Amino acid sequence: MRKVWKCLVFFLCIFFAMTGAQASKAESDLRLWVVTDIHHLSPSLYVEGPRIQKLQDTGAGLEILYSNERLEALAYQIEQAEQQPNVLLVAGDLTLNGEYQSLVELQKVFAKIEALGTEVFVIPGNHDINNGWASSFTDSRAVRDKQITPAEFQKLMNSFGYGEATYQDDASLSYITQLISDHWLVMLDSNIYHGEGNDQPPVSKGELRDETLIWLEDKLRTITEADVEVTVVLHHSSIPHFELMGQNFVVGNHDRLKNILEKYQIPVTLSGHMHAQHIAQEGQVTDIATGAFAVQPSVIGEVVIDNNQKSYQQIKLDMVAWAKETKTEDPNLLDYDTYLKQVFTKANEKLDSNKDQNDELRQLTQELNLAFFAGNISNIWEATVSAYEDTFEKLISPDTESMNRYLQVLMDQANYNHQEFTW
Repeated sequence: MRKVWKCLVFFLCIFFAMTGAQASKAESDLRLWVVTDIHHLSPSLYVEGPRIQKLQDTGAGLEILYSNERLEALAYQIEQAEQQPNVLLVAGDLTLNGEYQSLVELQKVFAKIEALGTEVFVIPGNHDINNGWASSFTDSRAVRDKQITPAEFQKLMNSFGYGEATYQDDASLSYITQLISDHWLVMLDSNIYHGEGNDQPPVSKGELRDETLIWLEDKLRTITEADVEVTVVLHHSSIPHFELMGQNFVVGNHDRLKNILEKYQIPVTLSGHMHAQHIAQEGQVTDIATGAFAVQPSVIGEVVIDNNQKSYQQIKLDMVAWAKETKTEDPNLLDYDTYLKQVFTKANEKLDSNKDQNDELRQLTQELNLAFFAGNISNIWEATVSAYEDTFEKLISPDTESMNRYLQVLMDQANYNHQEFTW
């Protein structure tokens, strides 16, 4: 009997050791959702009419009028997810153009998401702070409205990162926080702001201040003394994505940032700003730009981090599921993909470079644009080029130099999937 008891104790010890190890592993697993470029405009700041419609029609594909519904659908998708994210990361451009009231409303949305059990961490984008374009809209004109200052942004978003920060940069709105024992989150403020109360448009290009880079390296030196994972989020890309992108979408001193990332073996950064879904690699660093939440196809990035593998996967906002749950009869919400494509296409048709195109050429460029922004150009390239063979030849003629440069970017992406990545 004593021998049987000893065997039982032995197996119980093994069982609890195994289940303890599994629990420990589960504690270090993380599921992060990433949204960027929400560009929320409070409905209290406009009346539906010609002026706000013109803003949307000329807004580079931004969908403005259903922002509230989009945010409600996001919260619903988090709640209904088979594996609910531990964290929602918001990588800048929370507001359309830095309207104070828009951020007040987002405070309530993020609080609702946190009540579901998903922590929210935010960083500002170039449109959010001291933006001279902050406006409300009557039926016929734009009226300057209250801007968000840096101090107000930090105060309103205190529960969504700043209040939980372990370290905060004195020179910017950057901060670092510990998500779990073996995982740190670095949120970098890469924006350039005008002074308070200005009437200037937002600055598109980004830069990390010298003081911020010194602070970043000092804190990384401290936290990486232990065996930890580090996730870095910023609004601008940490490395250039492609030549046509120019300097307005990447951190100006990206070489210095890249050196720090490589030194501390941080292989991936998460960004936004360019509105297109795109992944780029340079040296040992990969930057994943998640497509704009307010632009077709309205996507979310899902990052899964466990002991064996780290992965990124684009998932679409399921507006239709929310619309059906709330029993809406709005056709734009019940066929949301089609509606978003219409908004995007209409805005692009307004561009001067597209006005002289014939119908077939316009159709071809629209299909390529839609796929490029969705990050799936590789899925449609061969079939599209084949279907528009004659028109494609016109696109690459010497008379269309600017289109040639854009087409070269698309051709370079034809063999790459920008919707997922594993490291």
